[in-house]
Amino acid sequence: MPLPGGAAAKAGISFEAMWTALQMLEVLEGRALSIHLEPPGVPGAEFVLRTERGEELHQVKLRGESRGQWSPSELLPIFSDFASFLSQSADRSCELITTSPLGAVGELLVRTSETHAPEDFVRDFVTTPDLRKAWTFLERVWPGLPVEGVVANAGRIRHRMIDPLSLAEMAKLRLRSVAPGREIGALIEPMLARSHALLTGSDIAGFLGIPFPTMPQGDNGLDRTVLPPANVRFTGREAELDALASIPESGRVVVHGLGGIGKTQVAVTLAHRFASASPGAWVVFVDAGSEASATRGLIDAGERMGVFGAGGVPQDRSAALRLVRRAFNGMRDWMFVVDDCPGPEEFASLFGEFSRGRIIVTSRCSEWSPDFVAIALPPLPALASRELLTALAGRGEAEAASGLADALGHLPLAIVQAGAYIRRCGIDLPDYLDRFKASARTLFGRPPLDYKETVFTTWRMSFAAAVEETPVAGDVLNLLAYFNGEGIPRWAIEQTPERLPANLAEAVRDRFSLDCALAALSRLSLVAVEANVISIHRLVQLVVREGQEDRAEWAEAAMQALSGAFPFDVLYDPAAWPKCEQLRPHAQALLTLSKEGQLRLSVEHHARLANQLGNYLYFRGDYQAAADHYRRAYDIDRGSNDADPKEMAIHANNVGNAKLRLDDLAGAGEWCRRALEIAALAEGSQHELRGLIHSTLGEIFRLEGRLEEGLVEFRAATRHALAEDGRRNRKVAIRIGNAGRTLLQMGRPRQALAKLRLALAIDLRQPDGGDHPNAAVRMRNIASALAELGRHAEALCVLERCIDIRARHLGDEHPLTVEAKAAHMALLETNEG
Repeated sequence: MPLPGGAAAKAGISFEAMWTALQMLEVLEGRALSIHLEPPGVPGAEFVLRTERGEELHQVKLRGESRGQWSPSELLPIFSDFASFLSQSADRSCELITTSPLGAVGELLVRTSETHAPEDFVRDFVTTPDLRKAWTFLERVWPGLPVEGVVANAGRIRHRMIDPLSLAEMAKLRLRSVAPGREIGALIEPMLARSHALLTGSDIAGFLGIPFPTMPQGDNGLDRTVLPPANVRFTGREAELDALASIPESGRVVVHGLGGIGKTQVAVTLAHRFASASPGAWVVFVDAGSEASATRGLIDAGERMGVFGAGGVPQDRSAALRLVRRAFNGMRDWMFVVDDCPGPEEFASLFGEFSRGRIIVTSRCSEWSPDFVAIALPPLPALASRELLTALAGRGEAEAASGLADALGHLPLAIVQAGAYIRRCGIDLPDYLDRFKASARTLFGRPPLDYKETVFTTWRMSFAAAVEETPVAGDVLNLLAYFNGEGIPRWAIEQTPERLPANLAEAVRDRFSLDCALAALSRLSLVAVEANVISIHRLVQLVVREGQEDRAEWAEAAMQALSGAFPFDVLYDPAAWPKCEQLRPHAQALLTLSKEGQLRLSVEHHARLANQLGNYLYFRGDYQAAADHYRRAYDIDRGSNDADPKEMAIHANNVGNAKLRLDDLAGAGEWCRRALEIAALAEGSQHELRGLIHSTLGEIFRLEGRLEEGLVEFRAATRHALAEDGRRNRKVAIRIGNAGRTLLQMGRPRQALAKLRLALAIDLRQPDGGDHPNAAVRMRNIASALAELGRHAEALCVLERCIDIRARHLGDEHPLTVEAKAAHMALLETNEG
């Protein structure tokens, strides 16, 4: 570009020309559309760069460092040129490139570009004498404009301060990446001879002597859709497709999730819709599972487009990829499906320089930058899963399809495999479910039609990658395989590390190691972790279990972890109940696996877990489920030669208690007698055991109307409770209260009231101050005694306190809360009567 001669001008030529050359490379690589050197009518401008956003005017100013920062008087002519340029269009902006700072003017430029309240700009930002002087300067550039106008115009001016040597090095490095072996003079010398020239990418490629792709124009019969066929059975993902429907030009989307979850089908379906809506646009599918396959896919697209010309694909793969990149960056409307990309680094290495089109990435990796719109793909909705299964299988009732789809975790790949197997073998859905339960590995050993992977093989690489990153990740997976897949509290793993295998125990104690393991598994979509709660797909669990050589060890570790995490004193500690609720589905899952014969577990912790779960369900008012789990604990004991008779007797007695709540007096009596027989075999102190059995017998006699016998049993139970540790604790209060209730039923309300108040006094001395459902039982019976004595007002007050405690701890729908409310209503009606 023609500039004045002399030594000073040569330095100027070097600095200005280097910056101009750098922007020419922006055009060559497709990040800008064209560059207009020294455009007519714009004094002092080196060039105008045309981009997708509009026009950018650049001025490059080199001055001696000894002169310090630029003064407003020096900047005024430059900013006047900028003001004239900006006034002609709203899509214009300016850049000032200097080797020295602009001082307060530069600070205001930054602040004007970032402010969200231009009307308050002077008040908020023009706060020092230097800034006020700089603001006066900007008002001189745009005289007569209000504050908002000055801020808006100044916000369209950017300043860059660059060292000349750094600039030269940057330009040379960028050139080498585009045209290896070429010197920067190949750009600068032709540029200096072209005043007022408008240069495109092909012009610049000509300066360098490198090929520039020429794109097919118009409808020349070339098929520009390079995609797998559309899936005619695609279903259940309309919400995700709607979320992705408006990808902007140059938009980047990643659909991530577990292998086999259907990421590719979502991306391909979206790409087909885009192709239909954008005739003539290039829509290309690239297998990015490896660098080699991704490179091959891009070069194949380039060949199809004709970007390599008669010479064919260059031997140098990097050169070929640069040509493909420039070809696509020279177009406005195109879409890539980058399938099975390992992660952000692999994406950036091959696709990071594509600057315009839409790119949809599918990946098992969940960690992507905010530049990507991220869609985490869940399993199919239940209805869509069922419909897909019946369509693929060609048969099946809705109930059978729902059961099988649920067993398969609504995983699309598993559904496809099941449907293909059912159709191919001519069996029914229940037959497949039976085979699945017997041997999932056999069923999933062969891929379905038109799919290269099976459920088992599709996760093998992810497992290996997680373990390679953090070896203990494999141990974490092995343990999680025995929990319920949803809502696993992290504390359940961390609470009893001494019960875990050595490597995992060490990671749990360290915590940072466990963090890293969960992060690795989460990044590969094998688990999801949020707010210290872990989730894992049930088929991932199944695959992990099927692959374990030491299954018994890991099942035992999971059972001991859950048994250790499950609070011991469930019936007496309300603070433990939320933890019990979190652990309930996981204990049930493990016990179900054991009951189905899939696991062999040690007796002590196995029976304890079943009994503790029964205690919690008893507290929740689910008496039938409690009875089933108590019976399960008893059966575990009975099936072992190592069982403790004391524990077996307790479990039998608990079954009897649950039977009482179910109004099965005969069943309760049978189990209580069984507990007595077993208790005779127990060694050591028998106070706890005998107290429990006497209490249950007393309740049986009371309900049968054998009140005197019941009273004797309750008194015996009280004596054993006092002898157990010599203190008047909650157990003592329960047994005294039972005696009081029996006295009430015998028609002796005054004696009953005395007993019940004694029991409540013991409750009130406990750490919770009587704010406990057991204390509410005493209150309920005291209210009955008071009502029998005609003291209705007092009875109502006590009942209201009882209802409050039960509603807060047990919930409004609990049977005990409902019963207390009904008694309160009846007493109110009696009062009104």
